[in-house]
Amino acid sequence: MSDVVILLGAGASVESGAPVMASFLDVAEDLLRGGKAGVDKAHFDNVFKAISALKPIPAQFECL
Repeated sequence: MSDVVILLGAGASVESGAPVMASFLDVAEDLLRGGKAGVDKAHFDNVFKAISALKPIPAQFECL
């Protein structure tokens, strides 16, 4: 057994074209606008409608 352990973070797949959280919604929006959402188009639409509805609500965070 090897004594080497390799840990990959979420960004390890960026080079293969996988989106990371920083660009996830941008990629999703590009897929939707480009007609590439396929059978999941209704889900994409619902997510972006919810995001639009939440934009006017100020975010509040509490640190415990």
